[in-house]
Amino acid sequence: MSRLKGLTDLLQDAVDRGTVAIQQVHSEIASRPFDLLQQVPPLDAPARAVRRIHDVVVARTYTSIRLVNQLVHVAADAAIDAVTARRREETER
Repeated sequence: MSRLKGLTDLLQDAVDRGTVAIQQVHSEIASRPFDLLQQVPPLDAPARAVRRIHDVVVARTYTSIRLVNQLVHVAADAAIDAVTARRREETER
């Protein structure tokens, strides 16, 4: 079961690192049109406002993904521990 726990640790870490990397790319790509719009004086203020909203939504979305990933990892570890304990009990009988 320790191999299974190692696998769940590896998977959780991969999802966390993957979402961080994807969030960075997402933010970099999204910044390009905002940068251009902010160079047009009448569009500067609205573009800044929309950019702020966009950035908050993106940050919260990726944070939520990482939080759910962490919760799934905790649940998987608890399930593995329960199965391990049950097997131990059965073999002790």
